[in-house]
Amino acid sequence: DEASVESPKKKEKAESISPPRGALHQEYIARGFTTEQAQKLKDYYTTWTIGPSHEMKFTSVFTCPMSGEHFASGVMGSGEVWGGRVWYKNKKQSMNASAAKALDCFA
Repeated sequence: DEASVESPKKKEKAESISPPRGALHQEYIARGFTTEQAQKLKDYYTTWTIGPSHEMKFTSVFTCPMSGEHFASGVMGSGEVWGGRVWYKNKKQSMNASAAKALDCFA
């Protein structure tokens, strides 16, 4: 079936792009974390909300479990800066933005 065949280039590009939280997971595996430890990284995100429920915005901070360093959500995609923080339309975006900030600082 021609519709289900994916071009090698498209497949390669899709495999090389991973969400920041997934990439951060892999970074900690490379730093010696077990898979079980890396799966608990979600516990190291702190998220705040502002606004009424129908317009709620989210911001997150990732705390490195090794150093205790904090990484606040950076500007990524649709983030809006208010009061010195970057706010997103959903929690997942805000967590990915703080993971991206951590990855940038680790590089």
